[in-house]
Amino acid sequence: MSPNKDRKGQRFLFKISLMGPDESLLEEVVRIFNKDLVSIDGISIGSVKRESHGADVKAVFMFSKHSALDILLTLAYTGAHGAMIVLESPNPELESEYRNRVRENIGTVPCRLLVLDSPLDKEESKRIIDAFENLVEELLEARSV
Repeated sequence: MSPNKDRKGQRFLFKISLMGPDESLLEEVVRIFNKDLVSIDGISIGSVKRESHGADVKAVFMFSKHSALDILLTLAYTGAHGAMIVLESPNPELESEYRNRVRENIGTVPCRLLVLDSPLDKEESKRIIDAFENLVEELLEARSV
């Protein structure tokens, strides 16, 4: 069967945890998908709706500010289906730290690394959207859809 027929009319909701040392850059990444960003006690939440091969896909992005309480940090990770690590420059040490954080707090989930220049330009925005769409495709494939 073609992917369109396999997914036609199906609905999915994925939670994606964003991580990185620069909170303002994480906020810029979420705002590419949705200008309305909600922040509550150190947790920021944004959402996006996309179609993928006929399926209705919604994703909720969550990231915690460094000032968030430990209990709120857990909220940003718990139940996440995937993660995106956002860095301003290549840094193997930081990348390793965040990948370990993903494994410790979320488990073995699809993860994407984005090294971005701030402020984000049109090309950077396209890279972010492509990384997100590839992550969604991997999540859908993992569900054997």
